[in-house]
Amino acid sequence: MSKLTRQPDINECKEMFALRLRSITFVLAALYAVFFMTLEPCRARADVSEFPEKRDGILVPGALIALASNYAVVVDKSGQKIYAFHSNDKGMELHFKASCSTGMNDGSKERTGDGRTPEGIYFATERYTERELSTIYGPLAFNLNYPNFIDNRKGRTGYNIWIHGTDANLSPFQSNGCVVLANDDIMRLSRFIELNKTPIIILNRVEWVSEDAIPPSRKELKGFLEVWVNSLKAGRFDELSRMYESEELIDMASLNKITDRLRSWESDNLETSFSVDAVSILRHERHAVITFDQALSFRDRSWTLGHRILFLGRNQDRWVISGDHLRDSASPDLLGEQLAIIDTMVRIYAGVEEMIEGWRVSWQSGNMKEYASYYTPDFTGGGMNLSRWIAHKKRVARINRDITVTIGDLDITPGSHEAKVSFMQKYRSSGHSDVGIKTLYLKKVNDRWKIRREEWRVL
Repeated sequence: MSKLTRQPDINECKEMFALRLRSITFVLAALYAVFFMTLEPCRARADVSEFPEKRDGILVPGALIALASNYAVVVDKSGQKIYAFHSNDKGMELHFKASCSTGMNDGSKERTGDGRTPEGIYFATERYTERELSTIYGPLAFNLNYPNFIDNRKGRTGYNIWIHGTDANLSPFQSNGCVVLANDDIMRLSRFIELNKTPIIILNRVEWVSEDAIPPSRKELKGFLEVWVNSLKAGRFDELSRMYESEELIDMASLNKITDRLRSWESDNLETSFSVDAVSILRHERHAVITFDQALSFRDRSWTLGHRILFLGRNQDRWVISGDHLRDSASPDLLGEQLAIIDTMVRIYAGVEEMIEGWRVSWQSGNMKEYASYYTPDFTGGGMNLSRWIAHKKRVARINRDITVTIGDLDITPGSHEAKVSFMQKYRSSGHSDVGIKTLYLKKVNDRWKIRREEWRVL
């Protein structure tokens, strides 16, 4: 008689299948965790790149070669951290630090939809507020200029790379390529971002260095900028063109207008100069960005001619300019209009200062005929008209000898046909001395500045 074995019913089969399925799932999950921890060690060590301290101060990102008196934002993808640094007389200081989330896939962005965050030096070009955004972007977003000059030359594609907030919980490596912050953090960070001016440097991993350790590239890149400025001021466009990857990249329209105006002032013996201020130098791998304000000055006055950004690449053993962008001057025509206004101001200042000096010398020398020529026929001052005023000055000149008139702290309020001048005046003679503030109200008569009213306040 054969031995009969009991067959499990359908419910028992289901229970056995569920138990085995749970066991298999547990094993697969364990293998998956071990595999990916081995494959992506940088993600398992996300906190390794925490901002380091040193005993005598902070370390700074090596990408910040030089930083002007503004801010720079640095994103550390491997550490999932974002920082904002500020430069002042004491050096660079950390002003902001927060967690962030970057692209779900490793590496720098190459094409649309690859789920990667680009790496390089960028600038925020647009600011979007809560009413312009979907809730998934939080209360604020900044659009970055990806692809930039360098990305375009390397054929990289993609768009809408933002720094933004999120209404969801922040998790590492969760974005499609953007840099995502908690809502409170994006609002705090926004205080340090100026559109088209604050550099935003996105790195795979930040290299922390001592600010005192001057990299060789700092001197090299500062020297590069100095050659660029001197070539422009001298109008040596052949030398300037050799600094660019190709002549088509030179912003000839704006640069020609600047050099033409400088030559015009030089021929008229007007002491003007061109310089660069607020210089920042940033580096990423074999590329660098130099940003600066262009400035024109006349004696102790200056005007800004836009903010220029030079994108540089390393070509064998030298740097070359691969991109040139001038901000705050939307077109050469607008820059030309700005230069024309500055030219008018320079010539007013020069004419007024020349007139004031001639007036001072004639008064001090006692040449009353020359002195009287600096006043309009309808002049009033000290309760006197012109004839009484000149008679008064002649009497004073006869009584007093060794007159010395010193002028300082000249403050000119210019106008096309009228101007106001205030200055500190020190008068000294054999019989009288005083110090005070003199204010002259000027009027242009036959292309010559003359005094129509005079005020005096003793100090």
